[in-house]
Amino acid sequence: MMFMIVLLQKDLINLKKVLGGRGKSLANARQDHRFLIFKNADSWMKYQNEFGDPNVYDTMIAHTKNMSRDIAMMEYLVLIQMLLQVFLNKR
Repeated sequence: MMFMIVLLQKDLINLKKVLGGRGKSLANARQDHRFLIFKNADSWMKYQNEFGDPNVYDTMIAHTKNMSRDIAMMEYLVLIQMLLQVFLNKR
């Protein structure tokens, strides 16, 4: 069981590296709603060329990828929490 705890600690350290300095909990990271309203398609394209990726498909795929990663991390963190609770209750 001690081996499992060491592995879980390493996983938590790796998760902190992946998460970086988000400044919010992972569960609340996507709670802020932002709306940018543009006058027309040309103003949107100008904005995307300067600050983002003008390819809409790539932007949607990147968003899906990031959301999938966050969901998987949350599920993994819940699993770690459950395993630690079982371990601590057996002590």
